[in-house]
Amino acid sequence: MKKTGKLLVVLLIISFLFNGIIFAEQGSSSTQSNQERIVRNGLGQPLTAQEALFSQQKAIACNKIMAIREKYLKNVKSVNDKEIEELENLLGRFYPDATLSDYLPGYGNEVVLRTNPGDYMYKNLNLPGEEQDEEYNCGPAAAKAVLAGRGIYVSFDDLEEAMDTTTNGTYLSNIAPALNLYNGVNGNWFNYATMYGNTSSSWPLEFTNATITTLLGNYGVVINGHQLDDSSVYFTYYDRGTGYAQSEIGHYVAGEGFDSTDPSARICLYFDPIREVDMYLPTRHVTITFQRMAILTNDRGLVY
Repeated sequence: MKKTGKLLVVLLIISFLFNGIIFAEQGSSSTQSNQERIVRNGLGQPLTAQEALFSQQKAIACNKIMAIREKYLKNVKSVNDKEIEELENLLGRFYPDATLSDYLPGYGNEVVLRTNPGDYMYKNLNLPGEEQDEEYNCGPAAAKAVLAGRGIYVSFDDLEEAMDTTTNGTYLSNIAPALNLYNGVNGNWFNYATMYGNTSSSWPLEFTNATITTLLGNYGVVINGHQLDDSSVYFTYYDRGTGYAQSEIGHYVAGEGFDSTDPSARICLYFDPIREVDMYLPTRHVTITFQRMAILTNDRGLVY
């Protein structure tokens, strides 16, 4: 009886400790799950601390780069040497292939091309994209177009493997790491941003700044949009012909340019890889306002 009693105590202690470990792990998992829901809407694996920090720094950098650029466009003499140095440092870290003249038109020349704040740029990378070869691989197709724009050609199979693409599609968080396998060395280190559950009015500006900043550095972006059935906001040509979306669809496209010549209606140029059997497009190189694209992406995100 004494031996049995001691054994029972030992077993109870082990059971208590084991259950405590389980509960601790479950508690940790629950906390992590909540963080994932807030940040990612379940769009893949959770960010590492390093990824989260870099994501935050890159978003801040995009806004700072654009602030200096807008200041320059209003008055070229208003940008001082310290701001030029800061811009050079930001470009060196986040967009190493870019030059000051990509962001400050006419910089260094006696004749400045643009001094009017409404006289913005037009830029089109004309990405050499391809039609997706499966109904579910628009993510790899959009990434393929972005890489091809840099002269890097990767097969659908390789990109699908790198992104863990399934018949259900591709997680947003898997796009950037796959792009970085091919272009992360001495090139743009792609990052991604989401606005899951955030109705903040800042998203359209953040989305537009991140897109244009990356395009000015001669890199395309991967845009993850979500069109709702019968909505008045839809991908170009995806309507019923009556001004309303014809169906709900989650879809990746490749941002390839912008038209900011009219500051009141900035236009996003993008390549659409959707299969013709699913959707007839008169052209795959289409346009949409940044405002509408921001609405389409406000529960998905952007890889830039």
